[in-house]
Amino acid sequence: GLYLQLGLEEFAATGFYELDSDRLALLRKRILDEKAGTKLARLVAACEAQGQRVTSMQALKRAPSGVDPDHPRIALLRQKGLAVSFPGIPKRVRHTVGLKAWLLGQLQVAAPVVKWGMENGLG
Repeated sequence: GLYLQLGLEEFAATGFYELDSDRLALLRKRILDEKAGTKLARLVAACEAQGQRVTSMQALKRAPSGVDPDHPRIALLRQKGLAVSFPGIPKRVRHTVGLKAWLLGQLQVAAPVVKWGMENGLG
């Protein structure tokens, strides 16, 4: 799925922006799992290298209860979702037919994170 907001504020993203408590608990369990969590961290790093960032509707300021605040994936564990926000929409494509190609390119970069979420019970 794609979230696109155009107007005075512009934003584009994909993924799981807000999770119910059961799916959030499952996400955190998967992030804490060494194999699954390490894979997600690699996928997120690849998105970040392309100017994207992982976000959610809400995030904790501190570590979730029972989680070491120095955990290597603490930034992911504080999120209450697993969405990938795209970099700012370039002015050259903002209100043109080129926006579609730009969005598809961003979705391709983010797709491995969304696929990870689907494979790990978030969707």
